[in-house]
Amino acid sequence: RQCRTLLLEFNHSSDVFGYGADGQLSKRFSQNHITLCAERIEARGSAHPVLRPSAKLQGVLRKEAKAAEPPSPAELRNFDARLSLEVADSPVQQALVV
Repeated sequence: RQCRTLLLEFNHSSDVFGYGADGQLSKRFSQNHITLCAERIEARGSAHPVLRPSAKLQGVLRKEAKAAEPPSPAELRNFDARLSLEVADSPVQQALVV
């Protein structure tokens, strides 16, 4: 490889460890994390590239959060470094960490 790669993971301070559908123990998205994401999507309105504000938005996000899997050890080997960022921080605060 001619470049370095960094895996950025966005976590919420209320996220906890738990078992996913894959049976793997890892950080799981909390309701606070999901609510924050929904609020940001709703604030962007139709400007969000994929999701739109709706009565079903929280349910869609909960379903995706439940199905999310952490990177496997093989996938992690493709990265030179891994950094966790607090999703509740502003983009400027996050950029200062990176």
